[in-house]
Amino acid sequence: MSDHKPRIVVADDDQGVLEHYRMIFGVEEDEPDDHLDPDLAILDDLIGDLMIEDEPLAEAGWEATLVSQGVDAVHAAQQAIQEGSPFTHAFLDMRRPPGMDGLQTAIQLREIDAEIQIIFVSAYYDYLEDELTQALGERWLFLQKPFQRAAILRMLDQSPYSAGDS
Repeated sequence: MSDHKPRIVVADDDQGVLEHYRMIFGVEEDEPDDHLDPDLAILDDLIGDLMIEDEPLAEAGWEATLVSQGVDAVHAAQQAIQEGSPFTHAFLDMRRPPGMDGLQTAIQLREIDAEIQIIFVSAYYDYLEDELTQALGERWLFLQKPFQRAAILRMLDQSPYSAGDS
């Protein structure tokens, strides 16, 4: 892996959505979810079966880290900075109980790295556009859930970083 490879952090508390990101970005599962309720495991399998058309984007040169809570995204960003390989993008769900919401996470990520591109991915509009701009400046994007692979690619293309920059 190159140190110049664009890096993405994703924070979403919905395991089905994280699985969708996992498939889009070609992220290997760390370990099986043996702790999942059997009904949830069946649902995760069904979601995976429904999204077979999402081929991994490994050839695009993206490296993604998937977490379920904002605090984990912040810790991952701190570690990435310490390693000299900061995240270029953050895909953040707006609502992630019980922890920090998407805006709180984005603010902390920007405190760690002012250059990170923030992309909110949510079914909810919890904040007005002006509130987000006041907190983060002009450099943020919003994608409505549910989303498809093509929409994620458009978000990446609209950001100041692209796979061709690596």
